[in-house]
Amino acid sequence: MGVGIAYIFVLHPSILTFTPSKTSLFTKTPDKTKEVIGFLPYWLISKAKADYSPYITNLSYFALTVDTDGSIMKLTSPIEAEPGWYALNSGKADSFFATAKKNNVELSLTVFNGDRDMIDELVSDPITHATNLADDVIPVMKEYEFKELNLDIESTKDASQEARENFTTFMKELKNKLKDEG
Repeated sequence: MGVGIAYIFVLHPSILTFTPSKTSLFTKTPDKTKEVIGFLPYWLISKAKADYSPYITNLSYFALTVDTDGSIMKLTSPIEAEPGWYALNSGKADSFFATAKKNNVELSLTVFNGDRDMIDELVSDPITHATNLADDVIPVMKEYEFKELNLDIESTKDASQEARENFTTFMKELKNKLKDEG
């Protein structure tokens, strides 16, 4: 399969038990009270099916890489395009996006960074770097009609108190910039 599928459950603190649905994950009609996100990884586009809309409520392109200054990484070397950027801009995902839109599946974009040293640098100047990310990602979101932005910022090391506070500042600033643009 070319798209990862994830269920997102929003639980209210008063809910203490979980009762699984009697419908299968692969039922052809997703429960519209739940959000089912299908991730379309750039490296699996050539293996993906043409239409996942019967199974998902949101198709998220995975992923563009966020650089240490908050910008979207476009090159990995002076002569080589960053693979996620290249796949998005080469039109390889366009048919998936068109099919999703035709079938009322929302589109979202995932930006990613999993390098802990790069993440440390990213959160070192949270307001400037959040502004850089917003400046780079907003035109992409508008061009492809992405309605949501997913951030996949992963690190395996414990964050210092300062890094946690900076990450919170980064997220608040980014959210405000995105909100201002609608």
